[in-house]
Amino acid sequence: MNNSVIIPFYLDEYIINNLYTIVIAKFAKIESVNIKEQSIIKFRTPLSDICHGKYMQGDLDVQYLSEFSRREEKISVIILVLLEIIDILKSNDLLKSIKNQRDLISIEEGDFILFNCKLKKDPVIKNIENIINIIETEIMFSFGEDDECNKTKQEILKQLKVYINDYKENRSLKYMAQYEYDTKTRIVVPLQGKYMEENIEYLIDGNVTIFGKAIKVNRDKRNKKIDMLSGTYLDYLDDKCFEVFKKRFLKNRDSFNVNNKKILETEGTLIEIIPIAMYI
Repeated sequence: MNNSVIIPFYLDEYIINNLYTIVIAKFAKIESVNIKEQSIIKFRTPLSDICHGKYMQGDLDVQYLSEFSRREEKISVIILVLLEIIDILKSNDLLKSIKNQRDLISIEEGDFILFNCKLKKDPVIKNIENIINIIETEIMFSFGEDDECNKTKQEILKQLKVYINDYKENRSLKYMAQYEYDTKTRIVVPLQGKYMEENIEYLIDGNVTIFGKAIKVNRDKRNKKIDMLSGTYLDYLDDKCFEVFKKRFLKNRDSFNVNNKKILETEGTLIEIIPIAMYI
């Protein structure tokens, strides 16, 4: 890795620790250290203090030596473990660094991959988040407007927030990786909030490096739709649904541009991965 000074934003410690155990046991020697502790106690006392008799003279020197040694494995912190895993996989030709289109199309199921990309949020989730923000703004600045209309908006807002928060807490949010050298190949990156070290919003549309394992590679040339929402009812919300909602409930319609779901369709290769770490 050219830049070893990394800032992790996503770390699946469970996978990293297990993977570290495997690669260390198979490809590297376990580093260990010997720790030795030694205690020496010295004292001098007159013989007359410990022996009784007429002719007891001189001093008694006593030295007590205690030595304890133990062997410990050298334990690395999680980031050092991550870097060591990547280095070991690279040195044993088990990691594919994706830098161009040729590297990208060479990915096979089971490959460990390392690649730089921009993350794009699922358009349906993005649409719902935008609706929540717009409704909150309209309610906040709706002085003197119809109370009944506001009550309806507040109920809609409440339901949307409950669902979207529950979805984020209990499911992986799937993102699409995009890169300059290929516009057809799609890599789906599911991220769990509990492994995020920082707010994911900091990373949207910015360059990040992702380390993961490919679990599915589909090269079928027919048009494929990417399952981004894990089979929930949100999968059935198309652009038309959002346009209808926009006209019916949103006063400031121009502020809401529907994010087109067509970006979820591809005629190129579709790759799904398990992300292990993500950093900048």
